Amino acid sequence: MAKMNKYFFPLLILFCFLFYHNSINSQTYKVTGRILTDSQYVSHAAVVLYNSLTNSVVDSVITDSLGYYQLNAIVGVEKDEPALPTNFELAQNYPNPFNPTTKITFTLSSKDVVRLKVYDILGREVAVLADGLFEVGKHEIEFNASRLPSGVYFYNLTTSSSSVTKKMLLLK
Repeated sequence: MAKMNKYFFPLLILFCFLFYHNSINSQTYKVTGRILTDSQYVSHAAVVLYNSLTNSVVDSVITDSLGYYQLNAIVGVEKDEPALPTNFELAQNYPNPFNPTTKITFTLSSKDVVRLKVYDILGREVAVLADGLFEVGKHEIEFNASRLPSGVYFYNLTTSSSSVTKKMLLLK
């Protein structure tokens, strides 16, 4: 084997990109090969197995005297599970202003009895959108105000431990 040119990079880095898929199984990936340049095998070159999703090195080796290498990566990825909410939240209705329907979204951190009511500017109840037991998570309720006149309205969400009121505008 002929000597390498002194200007040849002393370390050759090969980046292997692993794209993980959703799986709950653990698998071992083996990447093997031989580095060859200008009909010469490259010994003592650095070879790196790189995860482009986490920007991290998974494994690295130096090629042997004949240019061979073997990289190993043990991959165990869990399925993406939505995180449980940690707090109670009442979002602003959307769209706002609206005509004649809008959506009201709220999030519960625990199973609870929910009352969602709509009031006019004088404080009179004009609609009951929810009154019952709701599970943990995000909930969306549509409000149809086609029978109501234009104006400012308030929606109030009450649970066993919280009460929140927000304003919305109906424009016809």
